[in-house]
Amino acid sequence: TSIQSTDSGAGFLIKADELIFFHAGDHAQWGNSFKEAYESEINKIAQMNEQIDIAFLPSGPRNLTEGFLYAIEKLIPNYVVPMHMQDVPEFSRYKEMITLVAEKFPKQKILDPRYEWEMFIYSDKMLQRLK
Repeated sequence: TSIQSTDSGAGFLIKADELIFFHAGDHAQWGNSFKEAYESEINKIAQMNEQIDIAFLPSGPRNLTEGFLYAIEKLIPNYVVPMHMQDVPEFSRYKEMITLVAEKFPKQKILDPRYEWEMFIYSDKMLQRLK
């Protein structure tokens, strides 16, 4: 299933074997003028009532936080992978997002990428960092 992005491209809900993941692409709430369009597309995915294993969500600049949290609340993924943070030095924003998600959604697990090109593996319903 695909959704229309608030930027370019599309977002996708993908089922592969036992895994269901949502990759938002560039679909983000870039500001208040994007709120309605953003939430409408997230709600389409949420209404499918799929248990999402992993959600890849844009969470770069600070103005994306509201939409990032909205998506987690509606989609209730087991794991959240923040993305599009290349504009933030030394991955400091990832740590802020981890703290925020832990406070608001204690059941969701959020990854904390530590360096570029880091790899993870998903097995037995667990997402783990490759060493």
